[in-house]
Amino acid sequence: MFSTSSIVLLSEKRKIATINSIIYFFVMFLITSIYKSFRAYLNGYTPYNSLIDLSLNSMYGWLLYSVPPAIICGILGAILWSRRKNNIYSKILCILPVVFIFVESIILFRCLFINHTKLFSAITDLIWFALYVVFLKKLVFVKRNK
Repeated sequence: MFSTSSIVLLSEKRKIATINSIIYFFVMFLITSIYKSFRAYLNGYTPYNSLIDLSLNSMYGWLLYSVPPAIICGILGAILWSRRKNNIYSKILCILPVVFIFVESIILFRCLFINHTKLFSAITDLIWFALYVVFLKKLVFVKRNK
């Protein structure tokens, strides 16, 4: 959430924000799906005899796993970019990523205190929350007041 919001926040044009979000999510999901396929192959959980067979037969699945989230996140990036106008709708859009990161941080700290897991995720979410608040203060709300 923080990385996508930062990409959109730092983009000068809606088209650039959309394209950057699409590329970022496509590459992230593609690398994740390729890694999971190779890991399953190395652990013996696939019916393929070689990495070439795995790659050729899994390419459609990799793209199917990568393209739809990338398009959805690109559309959401374009919507989030429209927060630059000075109205109530834009202010709500500006605050939504911060709220999401804050709620996610609370959930992760709850898991940390109850199950003693997800320490790194909880700390990094808290850092992203603080950084996004700083970004909002410096880049968004300062521009609006000028």
